[in-house]
Amino acid sequence: MERSVLILDVDGVVIRGRPNDGRPWYATLQEDLGIDRDMLTERFFSAGFRTALRGQADILELLEPLFAEQEIETSVEQFVDYWFRNDARLNDELIEYVQSLRTRVDVHCFLATNQERRRTKYIRETLGLDAHFDAVVSSSDVGACKPEPEFFRAAHARLGLEPEDRVLFTDDREPFVEAAVRHGWQARLFQGNADLKTYVERWLRAAKTN
Repeated sequence: MERSVLILDVDGVVIRGRPNDGRPWYATLQEDLGIDRDMLTERFFSAGFRTALRGQADILELLEPLFAEQEIETSVEQFVDYWFRNDARLNDELIEYVQSLRTRVDVHCFLATNQERRRTKYIRETLGLDAHFDAVVSSSDVGACKPEPEFFRAAHARLGLEPEDRVLFTDDREPFVEAAVRHGWQARLFQGNADLKTYVERWLRAAKTN
């Protein structure tokens, strides 16, 4: 039986920055914690963090020696708590729309995201995204990251997708959208809620006419 399946990215789509103003979580990192963002990007996010995204390392263990070397007074735990709390503005309008799809037209709605294990748990449990989506596929669970083909193959299998299923994937990063298309999914670059809603409704109407 053919199913309609909508798969959404998390950061930049379902989560949109700081809860209070929507700015990037690191917007006032230097002022708040005395941590230089450029150093953190170069020495962590552009370095060992990739292994954490694949589930092969723990971010606390990666950050401890870096913080010690840089003589950062803030503890690693305090920094991670700051990061998670400030990267947590839910796109409530989109989430409400997803709920309407799940009940109104029986669309299966999933999340597919590049996340290390601790933030995967945070967004699922603390932010409550488990309650709004049928399943979450994280890079740290499957050992591969978007846009790697292995990520899409693993997500396809984890979500139990069948050849006859109609799949629509959306992400705010063009390379990830292109990778989804290469995998065989229909995909749409996220350009805001209104654009996505219009596209999804057109996609659903097309299913009825086929």
